[in-house]
Amino acid sequence: MSADFDLEKGNSEVLEIEGQSIIGYEQRRHAIKLFTGLRFLSEDENTITSKSFLQLRYNYIFNSRYRTFSFYQYQQNKDLILKSRQLIGAGLRRKFGTADSPDVNLGLGLMYENEKLDREQLFADKDANTNMLRLNTVGFFSYEIGRNSTLLNSTYYQPAISDFSDFRLLNEMSLEVAINEYLDLGLSFVWRYDNKPPRGLKKSDINITSGLTIHL
Repeated sequence: MSADFDLEKGNSEVLEIEGQSIIGYEQRRHAIKLFTGLRFLSEDENTITSKSFLQLRYNYIFNSRYRTFSFYQYQQNKDLILKSRQLIGAGLRRKFGTADSPDVNLGLGLMYENEKLDREQLFADKDANTNMLRLNTVGFFSYEIGRNSTLLNSTYYQPAISDFSDFRLLNEMSLEVAINEYLDLGLSFVWRYDNKPPRGLKKSDINITSGLTIHL
């Protein structure tokens, strides 16, 4: 969990709020996690950046190799002229390798996407509201570096079922360092690629973040 707040008044008026958190619970057969994030920046009452997301994940664990994955996600992002994006999906994930090798997981599923863009910033030929079904392929890699550090990498490839040339690719690499039994320090590098973004937007975005994870 991390949070930052900055307020400036006087010759300049700046407001900046940023935070993210991960809350999770796991028992023998069930695992659930809630991810949240927020970033807001304004100067002289003009909004420069406004983005937020919430994702709820659930896994049912059959055994050491097989588990389901399901999720709901809500997102808004002024930089991507995205007023709201809602995703709901599910699938099956399998673990490969042995206890002595890096942890590798592959998953396959489907997800439904509802997206609303800012109509005022779109060209006339682009729909502001879209609904579609996407394939959701997942690759996950985990490797322990020493006793207290873990390198993680997640890759998501999400083509539209009706048009495989309309796809999104997301890769997140992170390093988690255990400070003690209850606290981890994390650094992540996220690359997002949209093969068919709205005209005027770039296909790629990069985001670097750091924060603390508290284990309750």
